[in-house]
Amino acid sequence: TAVLAAARLLAEGAEGEEGLGELAILDIGGATTDVHSVAKGDPTEPGLVKKGLPEPYVKRTVEGDLGMRYNASTIVQVAGEEFFSEDWSNSEIDLHNSVSRFVRNPETLPESEEDKTLDVNLARAATRFAMERHAGRIETTYGPSGSVYIQYGKDLRGLKTVIGTGGPLIFGSAPDLIIREALFSEDNPFSLCPRNPRFYIDREYLLYAVGLLSEKEPLEALKLGKKYLKRLNNHRA
Repeated sequence: TAVLAAARLLAEGAEGEEGLGELAILDIGGATTDVHSVAKGDPTEPGLVKKGLPEPYVKRTVEGDLGMRYNASTIVQVAGEEFFSEDWSNSEIDLHNSVSRFVRNPETLPESEEDKTLDVNLARAATRFAMERHAGRIETTYGPSGSVYIQYGKDLRGLKTVIGTGGPLIFGSAPDLIIREALFSEDNPFSLCPRNPRFYIDREYLLYAVGLLSEKEPLEALKLGKKYLKRLNNHRA
């Protein structure tokens, strides 16, 4: 896809212009939430044994149940109502009715404060579960010598750059809150999500165009992509 081509270009650079190094791109849409990574994903700590099919260096996953509109009700099911309860526990507006309205009218843009809060939390949940599914995981097995830690999939804990794109991140009110959900969490210690990356936002919605342009003019595409990435500084250490 064009965004995957943009991811590779931004990671590797072109014609003497330095890229950003190994990275991931999170793309939150109304129908799906996609994650693209350009990274080897090798174990980042001693003692891990890598198993399973080899992971592609350039990888894309598409989560069809994590779309912000068409699958909003599924996001609530996946995340659990408790994920939304803090913001809705004292509200007179019913969570499920509001989510159903988004599903019935996928072109809906959030206008009320309640809708804006719901939109942010749907995006937060989509980000968390899309990244956890894309990244690898650690499982523990036991043998004659004791515990053995097995890595399945990519270890992205050392990834230095995560780029966010899609409506909630570009036009929403809280891109920093949303993209932070891509980080490794002690709540899921066996997930291999990024620990402390730099965060950028595709502020002009240009990654798709960058990917298309990269086929003919890779250097110009790279410069364009880097120019319009907005750095977010307020992320969790």
